[in-house]
Amino acid sequence: MAKALTSEQLFARFQAFDEAAEHLQLDWTDNPLEREQGLIVSQQIRLLADKARNKAQKALRREEAAAAAKRKFESRNQ
Repeated sequence: MAKALTSEQLFARFQAFDEAAEHLQLDWTDNPLEREQGLIVSQQIRLLADKARNKAQKALRREEAAAAAKRKFESRNQ
């Protein structure tokens, strides 16, 4: 079974996908075919970036809830 990634790792993955999608827009090329293909791939990678961002936000909420529960438990047992 794969190890669950932390919210920080998931946010890093989001940022990598986001940067790749931006790069693949190929604004710097004069070749219309390259621009079109780059845009298509960029859109696909942007979807991956969105999924990674959503997973990171969900993981962060889960980590925050776990930390709050731990603090509450520890304060009750002191």
